[in-house]
Amino acid sequence: MIDNNKRQLDGTTEHVLDTFDLRAKFEAFGFDAVRIDGNDIDQVYDALTSPIGDKPKCIILDTIKGKGIKEVEEDPGNHSMDKPDEVWARWQKGLEDELAALEKEAE
Repeated sequence: MIDNNKRQLDGTTEHVLDTFDLRAKFEAFGFDAVRIDGNDIDQVYDALTSPIGDKPKCIILDTIKGKGIKEVEEDPGNHSMDKPDEVWARWQKGLEDELAALEKEAE
């Protein structure tokens, strides 16, 4: 499993050290490679539980750092963030409220 969040500490992989096509790289090394939305738990589950052939398997997870918190998703420095406790608390509360709404919707 490779977390392809396209970020490095000092910028995006595109601008610092481009990884190019990860799937093609792993296929060239003999892997059965698949790319999925790494922020989608159903896709992650399906990729992990799908049958394995005679090749090693590589799952490339295209992810967004800070997914679910727009402020973090859009911050170019989100690879390493130093924020006051009240900011973290506000973000956590927002996620907890979102979870509560989803649980209520599922009832």
